[in-house]
Amino acid sequence: MMKKTNFLLLILGLAILIGCKPDEPESIGDRFDTVEGINGSWVIDRVEVVDETLPVPETRDISDYFISKTNKVGMSFNTSNKTYTIDNAQEPANPFGASGIYTINDPKYPSQLTLYSVSQDTIEMDLTNMVRSIDPYMGYKIKKEACGGVYASYIYTFRRL
Repeated sequence: MMKKTNFLLLILGLAILIGCKPDEPESIGDRFDTVEGINGSWVIDRVEVVDETLPVPETRDISDYFISKTNKVGMSFNTSNKTYTIDNAQEPANPFGASGIYTINDPKYPSQLTLYSVSQDTIEMDLTNMVRSIDPYMGYKIKKEACGGVYASYIYTFRRL
């Protein structure tokens, strides 16, 4: 009788273990191309400045200066030929030049974008997020340096048009 009970408990335990097998993971879809995600037109939506000299960096929103303009600064990227153009480049609030070419440091995991303007200026910007084609916002962080150290950072957030 004891052997039958142990055998039944063993069979019951095996049935429970087999029944609790996890489901096979399903595909979450195709991977978004983060290099192609930047393609299109963008308009400036928010700007913040970070005082990097403080022990705890302080952030201040300075968007009003950029957003209140009648002609807002915008950026358009063409990923097929790696060019960019700046809308309303004549605005004093524009730190990006007028147009040129751009490069991305790592196509698989981009973290930095470099603009090479036609006027021979170079701007290196850290990406605050990797941009996919479905993302409504993208952001850049431009560091200001002097005497071998970063004293301020400007964080620009753009909205997709």
